[in-house]
Amino acid sequence: MNLTEKYNHVEFCVTDVEYIDDFTMKLEFCHEEWRLVDFEPLMRGRHFFEELLVHEKFIQFYLTGQTLEWYNGVDFDPEYLYENSKPTPKPYFVDDDSPMPTAAEPAAVYGK
Repeated sequence: MNLTEKYNHVEFCVTDVEYIDDFTMKLEFCHEEWRLVDFEPLMRGRHFFEELLVHEKFIQFYLTGQTLEWYNGVDFDPEYLYENSKPTPKPYFVDDDSPMPTAAEPAAVYGK
């Protein structure tokens, strides 16, 4: 059973991205769920992705409307990214109406 069937035919697409560090990004999927993806293990050992293990090349990506694509035309299926990611809180954006987290209130509670 694929994810589309598992999640009642929800279409998977990437609608937003926040670069975190190294080879890690937060992705928002079209059903408004944010997930954390470590791309390094997804790329290692795969011929077309090997050159993206150079950080300067990895950060040359853009959203296509369905997924992330890199400068060299390489991309990942959104379902594959979802399957190989972990749930994460929504990132804080300056234009968001949420209050800024304080030292007494960890950022993890925001974005629920």
